[in-house]
Amino acid sequence: MKRYIIAVIIGMICANFSFAQESGRWRTGLDVGVRAIPDFGFLGAMELKYNLRNDMNIGLRAENMYYQNNKSDDGRLLSFYMTYDYYFTGSKYSPFIGAGLGYYFCDAQYFSHDIKYNNPACLFRIGFEFWKLRTSLTYAVVRTNETIFYNKHKDYISLTVGFFIGGGKR
Repeated sequence: MKRYIIAVIIGMICANFSFAQESGRWRTGLDVGVRAIPDFGFLGAMELKYNLRNDMNIGLRAENMYYQNNKSDDGRLLSFYMTYDYYFTGSKYSPFIGAGLGYYFCDAQYFSHDIKYNNPACLFRIGFEFWKLRTSLTYAVVRTNETIFYNKHKDYISLTVGFFIGGGKR
């Protein structure tokens, strides 16, 4: 089993170094990060993208985040987005902006009461890619109709880092 895991990691590293973004190609991104504002939380995301041109792509993003506002309020957000990214350069160092529309599902605890809600959501992000590494700053708009929370809306800013696999040659 240990050899199998090592072989998979080596294969992913080789694929990671052999491709860049090229139009008409697929790529997969894996990100981890922290929810920085308003309160602390951890998140992980996976995004499957299709390169429309060398400077733009569309994708499907799945994101899972755990947060804790205070000792009595914590929860988990699971969100799915359709995303669009625009890259300003075609080199190995590429700044980008992006946006996404989607839907989120929340499972929260507030003073030992289970609360479940879901609503449409959107995100806006900026960042850069260097070779196959990616970092971004994201503002997610998460609205809720629940009035039990001291903060009715769960908007947040997150900072993520990650890498991607595939995408063709630049």
